[in-house]
Amino acid sequence: MPLDVPTIAALFAAAYLVGNVSPGLLLARFFGKGDLRAQGSGATGATNAARALGGKKWFFAILALDIAKAAFAVLFPPLCLAAEHFPVASVLCGLGVVAGHIWPALLGFRGGKGIGPFLGVWLAIGFFPWLAGECGLDSTAAFWPRSLLIAPTLLAPIAVGLFFLPLKKGAFMAALCGLWAQPLAFYFLTEDIAAALLAEVIVVCILTAHRNNFNKAFGKNTDCNA
Repeated sequence: MPLDVPTIAALFAAAYLVGNVSPGLLLARFFGKGDLRAQGSGATGATNAARALGGKKWFFAILALDIAKAAFAVLFPPLCLAAEHFPVASVLCGLGVVAGHIWPALLGFRGGKGIGPFLGVWLAIGFFPWLAGECGLDSTAAFWPRSLLIAPTLLAPIAVGLFFLPLKKGAFMAALCGLWAQPLAFYFLTEDIAAALLAEVIVVCILTAHRNNFNKAFGKNTDCNA
């Protein structure tokens, strides 16, 4: 049975609100570092938060929290809906949490750039079915024996990004240039066109959030911090 519009809207809205929660912004305020949106790049993600808080340990801590936030959001469908709605419903929630992270309404639509939540979405979608199977949760387990192959699709942007390394724009920019390959790898694995198209929209959101990085890397005179 297909998902109805109210269910789709409720899933997206719930995931979007989870995305509005910004660990970087909250930690910066807690430790008296002010509003991240008025510092550095103005982003609330791990990179800018680590600059404000001072130290790489903060980068990894906030990245981990952003990953966990997204993982929590994409687990709504497996816990609440029939297995037949996986993975498309979880990818829909992935889109919601990434959009909420990048454009949080509760923070004046000024958030992070989406890399942490992107990782959380695909790690959770990949590992939860396997974990559920190990725990005997039939409602989600049996839904996909190949689920462990989803997480490695995160390597596709790196593989494709190797072709962009000769541009000498850095490894991160090369991986961003190859980011579109992840939904393509996901489609070849799942043959779920609806989920793959939603995954591509997630990529478009992230690339849009990094537009200043592209402008700086490819010659536009735009002030940009990562």
